[in-house]
Amino acid sequence: MVRPKDPARTRRTVRIFTFWSITSSVAIALGSVYYFFGMQEKADAQQLHLLPQLFGYASALLYCCSRIPQIMQNFRNESVEGLSLWLFVFSVAGNVTYCVSIFLKSLDRTYLLTNFPWILGAGGTLFFDFTVSFSFLTLC
Repeated sequence: MVRPKDPARTRRTVRIFTFWSITSSVAIALGSVYYFFGMQEKADAQQLHLLPQLFGYASALLYCCSRIPQIMQNFRNESVEGLSLWLFVFSVAGNVTYCVSIFLKSLDRTYLLTNFPWILGAGGTLFFDFTVSFSFLTLC
């Protein structure tokens, strides 16, 4: 059964998604700065190497942004036709295990700060993968 398209509902859903994405991003950024630099035990930022960190943050940004066009298309078309749910299941599993592997190695602030771009990349993509998974549930 095909549901009739409701442009107002789609716009409202996209606005809510955008609002929560921005709010979550700001909260994570402020919380991270406080965790690494605002507490008694601070991370040693001198251990960072500029070029790998820049590439890491660029990678995280590109990796997270790669899901946005698909999410926007899903809500605009109000359909997930042609998407494989299994792609997102395996993506979630891979990103969760990647983040867990970083945390299992060490919880030292300097180590986590060094690996923060990769935690953001995998963790941020999880947010978007859950959004796509949510669209499978609501648009099917």
